[in-house]
Amino acid sequence: MASGLGGFATRQFDKLWKGSSPLADYHSMSVTVGGKDYRSRFILLEGTRYVADGRLLADLARGGDRIVQVGGVSFRAEVVPDQSTLENDLNRLCREKYDREEDAFVALISI
Repeated sequence: MASGLGGFATRQFDKLWKGSSPLADYHSMSVTVGGKDYRSRFILLEGTRYVADGRLLADLARGGDRIVQVGGVSFRAEVVPDQSTLENDLNRLCREKYDREEDAFVALISI
């Protein structure tokens, strides 16, 4: 720390640390639908967020609100077709990120 290199390394680390996000934000995100809050696993693919949360899917299946809120921004929720190429790609990414597959995904589409 007393050397020039030590001071440089400390300053660089501090810069990186200030711009970081909590690990929990990488693993899950807050989603609100119909007044209910969820903390859901998600995958980001080509700029679209895909949520994997059975409770959220159950609410959508019951005819709940298709508009969801993430960080105060509204999205339209669309269920990803079962056994589609997209679902296969999402499960591959899900295995890499969470070491598991999901039964279904919901796409969050900007409105």
